[in-house]
Amino acid sequence: MDCKVITAKDVLVIGMKASVTFQSMSMEMSKLARTFMPRKNEVLNRVGEHTFSIQDYKQQDFKVITPQATFDKWFAVEVANFNNVPNGMETLVLKGGDYLVINYKGTLANFPKVWQFVLNDWLPKHN
Repeated sequence: MDCKVITAKDVLVIGMKASVTFQSMSMEMSKLARTFMPRKNEVLNRVGEHTFSIQDYKQQDFKVITPQATFDKWFAVEVANFNNVPNGMETLVLKGGDYLVINYKGTLANFPKVWQFVLNDWLPKHN
């Protein structure tokens, strides 16, 4: 696993989201991926071939976050514009700024351990 902070410009994405908790994320991610991945090629004006796995915490305070905290989990692709949004998909603008990019290759079952490491060790050591 590799973590790094990048500074990015606004990124436009089209995809699908589900409201999840840390406890339900693994099961909901699987369902969401099985729904979105077969349809991602319906999205026109794509930028690149990559797929984003996004967790949108909105205004969560990570100092008091609990396993029951709700957030939006997205699977999406980057696009040049929002001119053609397939039925059942939504748009999201990832606002420019500093982002943590986690390159993780592994199972969904192991990801909660990785996320705990990021929250409890990596982020505090890297401000």
